[in-house]
Amino acid sequence: MNRKLEHLNTSPAPIKHRISKEKVGFISCLLLAATFLLFPGTAVSFAASISDYAIKEYGLGFIVFPSLLVILSLLIAFTPFGKVRLGGGMRNLSLVLLAGPPCYLLRVWVLV
Repeated sequence: MNRKLEHLNTSPAPIKHRISKEKVGFISCLLLAATFLLFPGTAVSFAASISDYAIKEYGLGFIVFPSLLVILSLLIAFTPFGKVRLGGGMRNLSLVLLAGPPCYLLRVWVLV
């Protein structure tokens, strides 16, 4: 009886077509946009209930802390501190992929 079981292959079949992370992010953004366009009232009330829950659960810091980070980033960008360069190499333009949540996939040129 054990001999018969040894010959059974129980591993799943290999996946032939894999979807890249960029495609998953793009499809997620399209679905989210379609949801907001097709059901605007429901989508807005759902988003409002999520933010209300987050504010009740995490307090006002959920709103204040990210706002302060944005203000700090803008201050650094538009003051002389924004001209400070880290490292002493040559300027090099390279393509960087910023990956966060699926809707934040963005390709930008940066100075390295």
